[in-house]
Amino acid sequence: MMPFNRTLSSEQLQELNKWMSNLQIKLDNRTRRELSDVVNVAQIINNLNSKLVDMCCYKSQSSLALKLENWEIFNHKVLRKLGLKLSHNDLTQLASGSLAALKCLLYYLMTWNRDGLSPVSPSKRISSIGGKKKTSGRLSGSTELAAEQKSNENVQLDMPEVGMSVPYAKYKQVIQENYKKKRYLSSISHKAKYLESLMMVKEDRINFLLERIAALAALANHNAKNCSQAD
Repeated sequence: MMPFNRTLSSEQLQELNKWMSNLQIKLDNRTRRELSDVVNVAQIINNLNSKLVDMCCYKSQSSLALKLENWEIFNHKVLRKLGLKLSHNDLTQLASGSLAALKCLLYYLMTWNRDGLSPVSPSKRISSIGGKKKTSGRLSGSTELAAEQKSNENVQLDMPEVGMSVPYAKYKQVIQENYKKKRYLSSISHKAKYLESLMMVKEDRINFLLERIAALAALANHNAKNCSQAD
């Protein structure tokens, strides 16, 4: 695991700025606010390698507490696989939009992309962050709208010829109702995956705290024995 060092040299910053320019990312206050929401960082990695990120696990959040939960899930499911070790404080800094923390994370993603993957194609660049006037909500909304339109087209294309025994209008209504039910079930499945990921993160956090408590208890017992022997 590589530690998360939030100090970059001038050469590293220059290299990072060039990479961000290619991706049309400008780290102004607005972009920092957007990147504090892990959904946008997940989208960057998803564009670099779609196999690493399941975008269904992350929902855009506004409060710091919910952003931090998203970052904990993202750290557990993605960043660890990239060999990056982030502490709870590191994740808090990212969820708060810390400039130094975001630069360090983006620099690590840049080196990972450069050494392990092919460069990002222009069609996959993040145009919603920094240089363009689209927020993350609009980006996700337009994506969902495009997916819905495509699905509706598929519903129309998949309709077979209907015989005289069933009115076409009734058949079309049944198909559309069935499509809505499938979308609802898919939404429930995505929420279940998100909650499962959140439970795993919470379990890891509880185990970590239990280990700390046990270590502190052992230290307290050791100190107590030393005090009694000194008396």
